[in-house]
Amino acid sequence: SIKEVTPGGFYWNGISTFSQSSENFYSATSLTTGNSTWTLTTPSLRHGYTYRIRVKATDNVVPIGNTEVNLASATFVYDIQYPTATVTSPANGAVISSLVNITGTNVEEFLTSNVYITIKDDVTGLWWSQGSSTFSLINALKVYYAVTPQSPGDFSVWSWAFDSSKLQTGRSYTVQVYAVDQAGN
Repeated sequence: SIKEVTPGGFYWNGISTFSQSSENFYSATSLTTGNSTWTLTTPSLRHGYTYRIRVKATDNVVPIGNTEVNLASATFVYDIQYPTATVTSPANGAVISSLVNITGTNVEEFLTSNVYITIKDDVTGLWWSQGSSTFSLINALKVYYAVTPQSPGDFSVWSWAFDSSKLQTGRSYTVQVYAVDQAGN
């Protein structure tokens, strides 16, 4: 059975909607007998909604199968939207004379797993290599590095230490960031 816990509180009707007030169990779409792995074709789920799936098994004993008493369940929030990571310092297009940290923010409706950053020398087209502390990576090999959250697990504000002595006067640099939430978006 699948229940739309919030906001509706209704159960899946076995076809396409969450419209039933009472719980019903539906047969798995497929079952692999060797390791008892099963799948179920689910209805369309909605972003930000909380769902609970409960499972019960019945064997093929004749005349009436034995049904599991202690049911397994999982409750989860369906999240399909990407978080948004933004660089706040240095500002886009800024001309700076030193750089100790690149800082930014991240907006995510639920929980962020990490924010990643990289920087490119726009003149050479090469990306930063943290291992060699140089701009030496071609586009196909560019690496993103984990930033430091403002506190453990809180990426709403983040920073990444960078030594500005590695930058050359008069050049432009591109900073790229992205965030990953706990759903993998």
